[in-house]
Amino acid sequence: MDLSVNPTAPTLAVGADSGKSAALPPHSPSSVRTVLIVDDNQDNLQLASFVAEQQGYRVLLAASADETFSQIRHHIDLVLLDIVLPDMDGFSVLERLRSMYQFAINVPVVAVTALASAQEKRAISEAGFSGYLCKPYTIDALEQVLKQFCFA
Repeated sequence: MDLSVNPTAPTLAVGADSGKSAALPPHSPSSVRTVLIVDDNQDNLQLASFVAEQQGYRVLLAASADETFSQIRHHIDLVLLDIVLPDMDGFSVLERLRSMYQFAINVPVVAVTALASAQEKRAISEAGFSGYLCKPYTIDALEQVLKQFCFA
C-alpha cells in the first residue's frame, strides 16, 4: 500500500480572481471538520464515508464532478477527489474549483487514485493537489490523510 503525500505541493495556489467566487459560511476552529468525498464507485464512497464519520468528521458525498460543484455551497475543510470520474477527470475538477470558487484557495484537495507511476505522481503534484492517496488504500492510510489535512 502506497500512501504518498507531498507536503511541499502548493495547497491550491491562488490564481487570478475570475470574479466568480462563492461566499462561504465562516469556519469556527472548534467546529467539526467537513470532508467532501468524491468518487463514482459507491463502495469507495461508503468505505471512506464510514471511516471519516468514525473519526468524527462531517461527510459530504459526490459521485460526479457535477455533484462536486453542487456541494460547494457548504463549508469544506478537505476534498478527497477521485481522479477518474465519469463526467470530468479530477485534474479538470481541481482546475475548475480553483478558477471558480474562492474556497479553493485554502481547501486542501487530495487525489485518490490508482495512478501510481512516478510520472503520474509528478503530474498530480504539478497540478496542485495537496497530496494523494493510492487505491486500494487501507483504513490506516485514509485516517492518516484525514488527520494530516484536517488537523483533527
